[in-house]
Amino acid sequence: MKIRLGGLLLILGGLVLGYFFIYTPVEEATQGAKTISTSMKGAVLTPMVLVLGIGMLIWGERFTTVISNTPEKAKRYGKTSLVGWMVLGTAMLSGFGVYYWLENALKAYGYY
Repeated sequence: MKIRLGGLLLILGGLVLGYFFIYTPVEEATQGAKTISTSMKGAVLTPMVLVLGIGMLIWGERFTTVISNTPEKAKRYGKTSLVGWMVLGTAMLSGFGVYYWLENALKAYGYY
C-alpha cells in the first residue's frame, strides 16, 4: 500500500511539474508575454515522474519487483533490471520529445 501511495504522490508531483514547466510557458506564449523561460530538466523530468508514478500506482509492489534485480543479480549487474532500464529509457525519451514539442510550440508563437 505504501508503494501505491508513493505512486500517487509521484503522479501529483508530475502534474505540478507539468503545470509549471510545460503548461505555463505555452499559456504565457498564447497571452503574448515578452519573455518566456523554459526548463529542459523540468520538461524531461515530468514524463519520467509520471511514468514511474503510474507504474507504482497501478502495479504496486510488482512494479518495483520488475524494475529491480534480485539481490543475487544486483551484486553482478546493479540494482536496476533490464526492464527497469527500458522503462527509464522510454520515459526519458518521451521527456526529450516533450521538450522538443515545447520548443517547437514556442517557436510557432514567435519565441526563440
